[in-house]
Amino acid sequence: METPLTRGDTLRVQPLADGLCVSGVVDLSSIEQLRTSLSGLDHHDGDAHLYLRDVTFIDVAGVTEIVRLAWRIQPGRRVLLHDVSDEFRRVLEVMYAVPCNVWMVP
Repeated sequence: METPLTRGDTLRVQPLADGLCVSGVVDLSSIEQLRTSLSGLDHHDGDAHLYLRDVTFIDVAGVTEIVRLAWRIQPGRRVLLHDVSDEFRRVLEVMYAVPCNVWMVP
C-alpha cells in the first residue's frame, strides 16, 4: 500500500485590516478555505492586500482563485500581492498574462 504524498503544511489565513496573510500549502485539500477567505475581500474598502511570504506551495487552482478575486472586485480597486515566489509569479504570467488590477509588490 502506497503512502499518499503530503507537503506537511496546512493552509493558514489570517485576516488583516488591509487584506489577508496566507501561509502554508494551497492545493486541492485547502482550496475551499482559500476561496471562502478571499470572498471576504469582495466588498473590502480599498485595495486588497495578500501577503504570501510564507506560502510554501500554491497550485494552479489557488492562483485561479486569486485571479477570480481580481476579476470580481469593484472597478478602481487592485489586488496587491506581497512577497510572491518565482513559481507563483511564473504561473500567474503564463496562465493569465497578469490581469491589469493585480500588482506584485516586492
